[in-house]
Amino acid sequence: PASLPLGFDRYTGAVEHTLGDLGAEEPGSYEETLHFVLNNKVAADNRIPTYGMSYDTARVRNVLPVPLEQFGNPGPGGEYQHWDDFPLDPPEGAITGEISLLYQPTSWEYIQFLDLANDGSVTFLAAEGTNMLDAWIATGMAAPHTMASQVIDLPEPGGVATLVAGSGLLSLLARRRRRVVLAG
Repeated sequence: PASLPLGFDRYTGAVEHTLGDLGAEEPGSYEETLHFVLNNKVAADNRIPTYGMSYDTARVRNVLPVPLEQFGNPGPGGEYQHWDDFPLDPPEGAITGEISLLYQPTSWEYIQFLDLANDGSVTFLAAEGTNMLDAWIATGMAAPHTMASQVIDLPEPGGVATLVAGSGLLSLLARRRRRVVLAG
Protein backbone atom coordinates (compact mmCIF):
# COMPACT_ATOMS: atom_id res chain seq x y z
CA PRO A 1 0.00 0.00 0.00
CA ALA A 2 1.06 3.59 -0.58
CA SER A 3 1.07 4.21 3.18
CA LEU A 4 3.74 1.52 3.79
CA PRO A 5 6.51 3.20 5.82
CA LEU A 6 9.97 2.92 4.27
CA GLY A 7 11.81 4.66 7.08
CA PHE A 8 11.42 6.22 10.50
CA ASP A 9 13.10 9.17 12.22
CA ARG A 10 15.73 7.67 14.49
CA TYR A 11 14.87 10.01 17.39
CA THR A 12 11.09 10.44 17.23
CA GLY A 13 10.01 7.28 15.41
CA ALA A 14 7.89 9.38 13.02
CA VAL A 15 7.42 7.98 9.51
CA GLU A 16 9.88 9.77 7.21
CA HIS A 17 9.03 8.28 3.83
CA THR A 18 6.34 5.97 2.45
CA LEU A 19 6.02 3.77 -0.60
CA GLY A 20 3.54 6.32 -1.98
CA ASP A 21 6.08 9.13 -1.52
CA LEU A 22 8.64 7.15 -3.50
CA GLY A 23 6.11 6.34 -6.21
CA ALA A 24 5.40 10.05 -6.67
CA GLU A 25 9.08 10.91 -7.24
CA GLU A 26 10.90 11.12 -10.55
CA PRO A 27 11.75 7.77 -12.22
CA GLY A 28 15.15 6.55 -11.03
CA SER A 29 14.72 8.02 -7.54
CA TYR A 30 15.40 5.68 -4.67
CA GLU A 31 14.93 5.46 -0.93
CA GLU A 32 17.14 3.64 1.56
CA THR A 33 14.97 1.31 3.62
CA LEU A 34 15.23 -1.71 5.85
CA HIS A 35 12.37 -3.38 3.92
CA PHE A 36 14.97 -5.73 2.44
CA VAL A 37 12.51 -7.72 0.34
CA LEU A 38 11.51 -4.55 -1.54
CA ASN A 39 15.03 -3.30 -2.24
CA ASN A 40 16.14 -3.45 -5.87
CA LYS A 41 19.06 -1.01 -6.25
CA VAL A 42 22.55 -0.99 -4.75
CA ALA A 43 23.10 2.60 -3.56
CA ALA A 44 26.49 1.94 -1.98
CA ASP A 45 28.76 -1.02 -1.42
CA ASN A 46 32.01 -0.09 0.27
CA ARG A 47 32.90 -3.52 1.65
CA ILE A 48 36.58 -4.12 1.05
CA PRO A 49 37.06 -6.93 -1.50
CA THR A 50 38.71 -10.15 -0.39
CA TYR A 51 42.28 -10.89 -1.43
CA GLY A 52 42.40 -11.89 -5.10
CA MET A 53 38.81 -10.92 -5.89
CA SER A 54 38.52 -10.32 -9.60
CA TYR A 55 36.28 -7.85 -11.37
CA ASP A 56 34.83 -10.69 -13.44
CA THR A 57 33.87 -12.74 -10.35
CA ALA A 58 32.43 -9.69 -8.60
CA ARG A 59 30.30 -8.92 -11.63
CA VAL A 60 28.93 -12.48 -11.86
CA ARG A 61 28.14 -12.48 -8.12
CA ASN A 62 26.58 -8.99 -8.28
CA VAL A 63 29.01 -7.59 -5.70
CA LEU A 64 30.77 -4.85 -7.67
CA PRO A 65 31.78 -1.97 -5.38
CA VAL A 66 29.52 1.07 -5.59
CA PRO A 67 30.86 3.49 -6.65
CA LEU A 68 32.95 1.49 -9.12
CA GLU A 69 36.03 3.72 -8.60
CA GLN A 70 36.72 2.16 -5.20
CA PHE A 71 39.52 -0.31 -4.57
CA GLY A 72 41.37 0.21 -7.83
CA ASN A 73 38.46 -0.34 -10.26
CA PRO A 74 40.48 -2.94 -12.21
CA GLY A 75 37.96 -3.54 -15.00
CA PRO A 76 37.51 -6.86 -16.84
CA GLY A 77 40.31 -9.34 -16.15
CA GLY A 78 41.74 -7.35 -13.21
CA GLU A 79 41.81 -7.80 -9.43
CA TYR A 80 40.63 -5.38 -6.77
CA GLN A 81 42.76 -3.96 -3.98
CA HIS A 82 42.04 -5.89 -0.78
CA TRP A 83 42.65 -2.86 1.42
CA ASP A 84 41.49 0.71 1.82
CA ASP A 85 43.55 3.84 2.26
CA PHE A 86 42.18 6.59 4.45
CA PRO A 87 43.59 9.69 6.13
CA LEU A 88 44.19 9.98 9.86
CA ASP A 89 44.25 13.31 11.66
CA PRO A 90 46.09 12.73 14.95
CA PRO A 91 46.40 15.61 17.41
CA GLU A 92 49.55 17.69 17.13
CA GLY A 93 52.43 16.20 19.12
CA ALA A 94 51.04 12.66 19.19
CA ILE A 95 53.74 10.02 18.71
CA THR A 96 51.65 6.84 18.79
CA GLY A 97 48.10 5.95 17.97
CA GLU A 98 45.81 3.03 18.71
CA ILE A 99 43.54 1.93 15.92
CA SER A 100 40.75 -0.54 16.57
CA LEU A 101 38.38 -2.35 14.26
CA LEU A 102 34.90 -2.44 15.80
CA TYR A 103 31.89 -4.46 14.72
CA GLN A 104 28.33 -3.77 15.87
CA PRO A 105 26.07 -6.73 15.08
CA THR A 106 22.74 -4.88 15.10
CA SER A 107 22.10 -1.16 14.71
CA TRP A 108 19.52 0.95 16.51
CA GLU A 109 17.96 1.84 13.15
CA TYR A 110 17.36 -1.82 12.30
CA ILE A 111 15.85 -2.65 15.70
CA GLN A 112 13.69 0.49 15.61
CA PHE A 113 12.48 -0.44 12.13
CA LEU A 114 11.54 -3.98 13.22
CA ASP A 115 9.57 -2.54 16.13
CA LEU A 116 7.79 0.29 14.31
CA ALA A 117 7.14 -1.45 10.98
CA ASN A 118 5.31 -4.34 12.65
CA ASP A 119 1.67 -3.29 12.46
CA GLY A 120 0.45 -6.36 14.36
CA SER A 121 -1.68 -7.60 11.47
CA VAL A 122 -0.26 -11.13 11.76
CA THR A 123 -1.43 -12.35 15.16
CA PHE A 124 1.37 -14.89 15.57
CA LEU A 125 4.01 -12.18 14.98
CA ALA A 126 2.13 -9.18 16.40
CA ALA A 127 4.48 -8.59 19.35
CA GLU A 128 7.77 -9.66 17.75
CA GLY A 129 8.99 -6.14 16.93
CA THR A 130 8.51 -5.09 20.55
CA ASN A 131 9.98 -8.38 21.80
CA MET A 132 13.08 -7.83 19.66
CA LEU A 133 13.47 -4.25 20.93
CA ASP A 134 13.06 -5.36 24.55
CA ALA A 135 15.62 -8.18 24.13
CA TRP A 136 18.06 -5.83 22.37
CA ILE A 137 17.83 -3.30 25.23
CA ALA A 138 18.03 -5.97 27.95
CA THR A 139 21.21 -7.50 26.50
CA GLY A 140 23.30 -4.36 26.06
CA MET A 141 21.98 -2.99 22.75
CA ALA A 142 24.48 -4.95 20.66
CA ALA A 143 27.46 -2.99 21.92
CA PRO A 144 30.32 -2.90 19.40
CA HIS A 145 32.96 -5.64 19.72
CA THR A 146 36.67 -4.94 19.20
CA MET A 147 37.74 -7.37 16.49
CA ALA A 148 41.36 -6.25 16.29
CA SER A 149 43.51 -3.45 17.65
CA GLN A 150 47.02 -2.18 17.02
CA VAL A 151 49.26 0.57 18.42
CA ILE A 152 51.35 2.28 15.76
CA ASP A 153 54.15 4.83 15.79
CA LEU A 154 52.97 7.94 14.02
CA PRO A 155 55.16 9.34 11.25
CA GLU A 156 56.53 12.86 11.11
CA PRO A 157 54.07 15.36 9.61
CA GLY A 158 53.62 14.54 5.93
CA GLY A 159 54.81 10.96 6.41
CA VAL A 160 52.82 7.79 5.91
CA ALA A 161 52.06 5.16 8.55
CA THR A 162 51.42 1.64 7.30
CA LEU A 163 49.47 -1.05 9.06
CA VAL A 164 50.57 -4.51 8.03
CA ALA A 165 47.64 -6.85 7.36
CA GLY A 166 49.48 -9.83 8.89
CA SER A 167 50.14 -7.96 12.13
CA GLY A 168 46.78 -8.83 13.64
CA LEU A 169 44.86 -5.75 12.50
CA LEU A 170 42.77 -6.13 9.42
CA SER A 171 43.16 -3.64 6.63
CA LEU A 172 39.55 -2.70 7.21
CA LEU A 173 39.56 0.12 9.72
CA ALA A 174 36.21 1.75 9.11
CA ARG A 175 32.72 0.33 9.21
CA ARG A 176 31.88 -0.82 5.72
CA ARG A 177 28.58 -2.09 4.43
CA ARG A 178 26.45 -2.69 1.41
CA ARG A 179 23.34 -0.56 1.02
CA VAL A 180 20.61 -1.93 -1.21
CA VAL A 181 17.63 0.37 -1.60
CA LEU A 182 14.18 0.57 -3.12
CA ALA A 183 14.12 2.34 -6.48
CA GLY A 184 10.95 3.95 -7.77
